[in-house]
Amino acid sequence: MDRYETLVCELVREHAWLSDRSAPVEMQNSLTDLGLDSMTVIQLAMSLERELGFTLPDSMFTAEVFECPASLAAAVRALAGGVA
Repeated sequence: MDRYETLVCELVREHAWLSDRSAPVEMQNSLTDLGLDSMTVIQLAMSLERELGFTLPDSMFTAEVFECPASLAAAVRALAGGVA
């Protein structure tokens, strides 16, 4: 796992309604299946911005990007220039 995958997993775990917060976050599970609703997805995005130190562009706020932790981490990685 690279730093973006790790960060996304930590933040998903923080914001999701998971019964076991110590359980691993499956990268391919939908954010909905992981317990996030539209409000918690916005909170997740705000936490990502705070942790990364930059604002996510409006073009990132798509169903495809916020489909699962893997797609979100890939989009953040691309935005940050691919630096792991």
